[in-house]
Amino acid sequence: MRKLSRGLMVVAALGVLLGGGAWADRRHFSSPHVVVRGTVTGVYAAPEEGAEMVTQVITGEKLVVRKRSGNWLQVEVPDGYTGWVCARDILPYRHGKGPLDGVTHKVLVTAPVAGVAAGAGGPAVMQVTMGSELGLLGVGKGWYQVKLPGGQGWLGADAGRVLPVGAGPPRGTRADILATAQKFLGVPYVWGGTTALGIDCSGFTYRVYQVNGIKLLRDADQQFAMPEARAVDDPLPGDLVFFSGREPVSHVGIYLGEGEFIHASSGRGVVINRLDDPYYRDRYLGARSFITS
Repeated sequence: MRKLSRGLMVVAALGVLLGGGAWADRRHFSSPHVVVRGTVTGVYAAPEEGAEMVTQVITGEKLVVRKRSGNWLQVEVPDGYTGWVCARDILPYRHGKGPLDGVTHKVLVTAPVAGVAAGAGGPAVMQVTMGSELGLLGVGKGWYQVKLPGGQGWLGADAGRVLPVGAGPPRGTRADILATAQKFLGVPYVWGGTTALGIDCSGFTYRVYQVNGIKLLRDADQQFAMPEARAVDDPLPGDLVFFSGREPVSHVGIYLGEGEFIHASSGRGVVINRLDDPYYRDRYLGARSFITS
């Protein structure tokens, strides 16, 4: 299993936007909720450095705290996992202070990775990744002023779309799903990863579908068995294709059409392969469709 370097998780100069230090005082974690302060944070199987990373959470996501062990918090995350996060990577949630509190609209980040600047047109001091939701504070020429956990900044308008707070993205078409998926080509594989800084196979399908208004469960076997998933003999572009391996359902990708699919390969990152490649043909389990049109 490959681990994601913590250096990828928070960029330099993050404190310019977010402030800091609140995590160090454990008294601040009396609230049952915390929010992710940085770009992306690992969620681990145990409260210790070097533990298996089971998934990731991204800027502004609200986590439910279950218990604490030293500088680690056991949390429930939006994709359904329960695991451990390091306290330095999150902030206590205070009602009214969250990135979506006190605003009527939000910006859903649709770029794989985008920079957030301290001022419109300025240099990036933080990164955000696809799927992050930031409160909309204002609009400038080609820029959105956005609310972040503990601060604010400016995001290029081409990096996201504006939606009402409380609304999910509209359901994407098959073409939308393929366009989103191909933005990840070349992204490295990271076990437990869910972002364009490093991603695994089910994290890839989860994130692509999320920004296109379709909520998947986190793991390949869960996605295969979801009640909403329709088994299809002949997949159409945008449908999910599944494979066996060390587990009965161990791999998933997105069908592109004409026998090709895009997926996060453990050896090569996000790439395109053919279903009739002997390796994948021998492990192919079938396709599932979540798309109604």
